[in-house]
Amino acid sequence: MTKKRICYTDPDGTVSLIVPAPAFMAKFESEADGIAAVRAKALPVEATNVVELNDSDIPFRGGLRNAWRQSSAAAPTVDMTVARAIKTESIRPERNARLAALDVEYQRADEASDNDEKGKIKTTKQELRDLPATIQSTLNGLSSPEDLDAYKPTWPTKS
Repeated sequence: MTKKRICYTDPDGTVSLIVPAPAFMAKFESEADGIAAVRAKALPVEATNVVELNDSDIPFRGGLRNAWRQSSAAAPTVDMTVARAIKTESIRPERNARLAALDVEYQRADEASDNDEKGKIKTTKQELRDLPATIQSTLNGLSSPEDLDAYKPTWPTKS
C-alpha cells in the first residue's frame, strides 16, 4: 500500500488531495508507475502547485481541512487565521440550539410571570449571542491546529 499522496491547488484556491486506492495501485509494478497513472487519471488539468507527498507530510487533518493553503509545489500548511474563523463558525449550530431551548424556557417563565427567571434567561441568551466574539482572544492564543480543533468553548449557563 502506497503512502504517497498527490496534493494540488484548485483554481478557487482550495487545496485538494488525491489518495490512491490500494486496489488501483496494486495493478502496477512500481509505486512510481501507479502514481503516474493516478496523476493522468485524476489530476485536473487546471491544478497548480502539484506535488507528491508522503502521507506523513500532510498537515493536520481534523475539522480544519478547509484552512489548508498551498503557495508553491510544497506540502500545504494550515492558515491559522482561516482555521480560527472555521472554528468560530463551527460553534454556531450548538449555540443556536441552546438559544432555541432557552426560547422555550423563556416562554414558560413568561407564562408563570417569573421575572427573575426571565432575567436569568435573557442574560444567558445574550452571553450565547456574544460567545463567537468573546472566544476570539482564546482562539488567538492557540498556536497549533490540533489545539484549535480540540478547543471546546465554556457554554454560558443560567446562574
